[in-house]
Amino acid sequence: MWCGDVPDELKELSIAELKLISVYRHSRCVAKLVTKNSRDPSTQQSKTQGNVITFPQDVPEIVRKLPLSLNDLCDSIKIIFVGENPPEKKEFAVFRVRKQKVLSALKWLKKYNPFYEDINIDMYNVGCLL
Repeated sequence: MWCGDVPDELKELSIAELKLISVYRHSRCVAKLVTKNSRDPSTQQSKTQGNVITFPQDVPEIVRKLPLSLNDLCDSIKIIFVGENPPEKKEFAVFRVRKQKVLSALKWLKKYNPFYEDINIDMYNVGCLL
Protein backbone atom coordinates (compact mmCIF):
# COMPACT_ATOMS: atom_id res chain seq x y z
CA MET A 1 0.00 0.00 0.00
CA TRP A 2 2.82 2.39 -0.81
CA CYS A 3 1.34 5.83 -1.39
CA GLY A 4 4.46 7.91 -1.97
CA ASP A 5 6.54 10.00 0.39
CA VAL A 6 6.17 9.35 4.11
CA PRO A 7 4.36 12.29 5.76
CA ASP A 8 6.09 14.16 8.58
CA GLU A 9 3.53 12.78 11.05
CA LEU A 10 4.76 9.24 10.40
CA LYS A 11 8.51 9.91 10.12
CA GLU A 12 10.97 8.90 12.82
CA LEU A 13 8.49 7.06 15.05
CA SER A 14 10.18 4.98 17.75
CA ILE A 15 9.50 1.27 18.27
CA ALA A 16 7.24 2.10 21.21
CA GLU A 17 5.34 4.78 19.28
CA LEU A 18 4.76 2.40 16.37
CA LYS A 19 3.36 -0.22 18.75
CA LEU A 20 1.06 2.34 20.38
CA ILE A 21 -0.60 3.31 17.08
CA SER A 22 -0.53 0.00 15.20
CA VAL A 23 -3.83 -1.60 14.19
CA TYR A 24 -1.99 -4.91 13.78
CA ARG A 25 -0.35 -6.11 16.96
CA HIS A 26 2.30 -8.66 17.67
CA SER A 27 2.43 -10.48 20.96
CA ARG A 28 5.97 -9.66 22.05
CA CYS A 29 8.90 -7.52 21.02
CA VAL A 30 12.16 -8.52 22.69
CA ALA A 31 15.01 -6.04 22.33
CA LYS A 32 18.55 -6.89 23.36
CA LEU A 33 20.90 -3.97 24.02
CA VAL A 34 24.50 -5.13 23.66
CA THR A 35 27.53 -3.16 24.77
CA LYS A 36 30.99 -4.52 24.09
CA ASN A 37 33.25 -4.49 27.11
CA SER A 38 36.12 -2.08 26.73
CA ARG A 39 38.00 0.28 28.97
CA ASP A 40 38.36 2.79 26.14
CA PRO A 41 34.95 4.45 25.49
CA SER A 42 36.00 5.46 21.96
CA THR A 43 36.22 1.79 20.94
CA GLN A 44 32.95 0.64 22.52
CA GLN A 45 30.27 -0.47 20.13
CA SER A 46 26.58 -0.89 20.83
CA LYS A 47 23.71 -2.45 18.96
CA THR A 48 20.04 -3.15 19.32
CA GLN A 49 18.71 -6.48 18.18
CA GLY A 50 15.09 -7.55 18.32
CA ASN A 51 12.74 -10.45 17.79
CA VAL A 52 9.03 -10.25 17.06
CA ILE A 53 6.35 -12.93 17.11
CA THR A 54 3.13 -12.19 15.23
CA PHE A 55 -0.07 -14.21 15.18
CA PRO A 56 -3.17 -13.70 13.01
CA GLN A 57 -5.91 -11.85 14.87
CA ASP A 58 -9.47 -10.75 14.25
CA VAL A 59 -8.37 -7.11 14.23
CA PRO A 60 -11.76 -5.39 13.86
CA GLU A 61 -12.90 -7.05 17.08
CA ILE A 62 -9.73 -6.23 19.00
CA VAL A 63 -8.95 -2.68 17.93
CA ARG A 64 -11.55 0.01 18.32
CA LYS A 65 -9.48 2.69 19.99
CA LEU A 66 -5.85 3.76 19.90
CA PRO A 67 -3.28 4.41 21.23
CA LEU A 68 -2.72 1.37 23.38
CA SER A 69 -2.51 1.94 27.10
CA LEU A 70 0.95 2.15 28.64
CA ASN A 71 0.23 -1.11 30.49
CA ASP A 72 -0.42 -2.88 27.17
CA LEU A 73 2.77 -1.40 25.76
CA CYS A 74 4.82 -2.53 28.78
CA ASP A 75 3.36 -6.03 28.48
CA SER A 76 4.51 -6.36 24.88
CA ILE A 77 8.03 -4.86 24.89
CA LYS A 78 10.84 -6.51 26.81
CA ILE A 79 14.39 -5.16 26.96
CA ILE A 80 17.41 -7.31 27.80
CA PHE A 81 20.78 -5.79 28.74
CA VAL A 82 23.92 -7.70 27.77
CA GLY A 83 27.35 -6.50 28.82
CA GLU A 84 29.38 -5.34 31.76
CA ASN A 85 27.80 -1.87 31.99
CA PRO A 86 24.20 -0.80 31.48
CA PRO A 87 23.44 0.95 28.16
CA GLU A 88 23.69 4.72 27.94
CA LYS A 89 20.52 6.82 27.96
CA LYS A 90 20.91 7.70 24.25
CA GLU A 91 20.54 4.01 23.36
CA PHE A 92 16.96 4.08 24.67
CA ALA A 93 15.84 6.60 22.03
CA VAL A 94 14.35 3.74 19.98
CA PHE A 95 11.89 3.18 22.85
CA ARG A 96 10.90 6.80 23.57
CA VAL A 97 7.27 7.87 23.54
CA ARG A 98 6.35 11.41 22.51
CA LYS A 99 2.72 12.26 23.24
CA GLN A 100 2.38 14.84 20.44
CA LYS A 101 4.07 12.57 17.88
CA VAL A 102 1.67 9.71 18.70
CA LEU A 103 -1.38 12.00 18.54
CA SER A 104 -0.28 13.59 15.23
CA ALA A 105 0.37 10.17 13.68
CA LEU A 106 -3.04 8.85 14.75
CA LYS A 107 -4.85 11.92 13.42
CA TRP A 108 -3.05 11.60 10.08
CA LEU A 109 -3.75 7.85 9.85
CA LYS A 110 -7.43 8.32 10.75
CA LYS A 111 -7.80 10.94 8.03
CA TYR A 112 -5.84 9.25 5.20
CA ASN A 113 -5.64 5.50 5.90
CA PRO A 114 -8.80 3.41 5.36
CA PHE A 115 -7.66 0.87 7.99
CA TYR A 116 -7.89 3.60 10.62
CA GLU A 117 -11.15 5.32 9.62
CA ASP A 118 -13.22 3.48 12.28
CA ILE A 119 -10.64 3.90 15.03
CA ASN A 120 -11.44 6.18 17.95
CA ILE A 121 -8.56 8.15 19.39
CA ASP A 122 -8.54 7.47 23.12
CA MET A 123 -7.61 10.83 24.63
CA TYR A 124 -7.34 9.29 28.10
CA ASN A 125 -4.57 6.96 26.86
CA VAL A 126 -2.94 9.87 25.00
CA GLY A 127 -2.99 11.88 28.24
CA CYS A 128 -1.27 9.05 30.10
CA LEU A 129 1.71 9.05 27.71
CA LEU A 130 4.94 10.49 29.10
